[in-house]
Amino acid sequence: MNNSGKQITDWVIWSEEHAAWWGPERRGYTDSLAQAGRYPQEEALTIVAVANFYCQTGTWKECAFPDPLP
Repeated sequence: MNNSGKQITDWVIWSEEHAAWWGPERRGYTDSLAQAGRYPQEEALTIVAVANFYCQTGTWKECAFPDPLP
């Protein structure tokens, strides 16, 4: 749950490699959080795990966060 007590079901994915948010349906990137794709937690974490598979220890290309927008 977030601070307002709302259950968080959507996650967003930040690409460090592209300095942008993943777009909807895994298509493209956007610098606007409002236009970023929303993903279920399990899907977001899977996307990040696959994207970061070959990164050196302590580095990453992608990361996922619970959607911070209301």
